[in-house]
Amino acid sequence: MDLTELKTLSFDNKSRHPWERARMRIIVRMLRSILKNERKTKPIIFDVGCGDVFLSNYIAASFPGCEIHAVDSAFTGERTQEIKELTGSNSISLYTTIENITLLPERKTDIVLLLDVIEHIEKDTDFLSSLAKNKHISKDTIFIITAPAYQCLFSSHDLFLKHYRRYSRKNLTEVINKSNLKALKSGYFFFVLLFPRFIQLLFERTHLIKPTIKGIGQWNQGVLFSWIFTTALIFDYFVCSILSAVEIIIPGLSVYTICKPAR
Repeated sequence: MDLTELKTLSFDNKSRHPWERARMRIIVRMLRSILKNERKTKPIIFDVGCGDVFLSNYIAASFPGCEIHAVDSAFTGERTQEIKELTGSNSISLYTTIENITLLPERKTDIVLLLDVIEHIEKDTDFLSSLAKNKHISKDTIFIITAPAYQCLFSSHDLFLKHYRRYSRKNLTEVINKSNLKALKSGYFFFVLLFPRFIQLLFERTHLIKPTIKGIGQWNQGVLFSWIFTTALIFDYFVCSILSAVEIIIPGLSVYTICKPAR
């Protein structure tokens, strides 16, 4: 979760928004596939822009033996201590900047996660180019990047979250190509969320409703509804993935790319 949206720090699945829970499982599924193909059993993972470390904690539990370096500029001394006490995990290290990460010279990171991060960065291409040249990144390092989709859906919620932009699949690929990276795979997920977001945006722009800004940290819709919502979003991803495998791209509220340094 973005620390902007954080209400109470908790790793209880039941208190999490279905969007966050579904995305968490989607990312873990992507990681399983990548690590299986790369034959990595104890990967080094950089979670850049990690927020409250909820996802990092889930990944650590899903991949015993992995080493996670979680980075977020919003970490404070008090917040960092609180997260350390909550995770109780020796496999997660916390940093405020990428430059603070320390690895032995011969060790390189296997995976870099940039999950709903680059939309917060004014000069996204410069940021990605610099990251691709980081001393801990090798030609075999794999990046998983997600972002909110479609600039036409930019709303007051994006302003609340301090987003500079949203991305189409084509636009995200162009940014990747300009950043010393090469895309291996890309697509969308959360198709079912497009229509509600479009209606919300339509009402907002026609002033039929007054914008109400609520982060996902304020979710409180009950266990059953949360489970149904989460399951629907995960099923949505599977359908989009199956169609993508036969080159049928279904739009969605989130766009992703899997890429490597272009070296």
